[in-house]
Amino acid sequence: MDGDRIRVSFDGTGETANGPINMPTIGTRSSVRAAVKGLLMPKDPTNEGHFLALDFDLPPGLIVTPQRPAPCDSYGYLGVVLMELT
Repeated sequence: MDGDRIRVSFDGTGETANGPINMPTIGTRSSVRAAVKGLLMPKDPTNEGHFLALDFDLPPGLIVTPQRPAPCDSYGYLGVVLMELT
């Protein structure tokens, strides 16, 4: 955290996998957003304002930011891991 900002960095995360366990970037963002929302405001109705303080550092080519044509299919476990790590 830096003041009123939450910075989420995946710099240093493993590279894109050969198998279908890669999570698309939108899924990565969604998992982190869900975790932050659950921690900070679990009972509020969700709206875009809950996520305005989040800054993402998502370098391309990682298991959480694969580039086409990397396979993405079986990433459910990775989504849970991201929520637990957040």
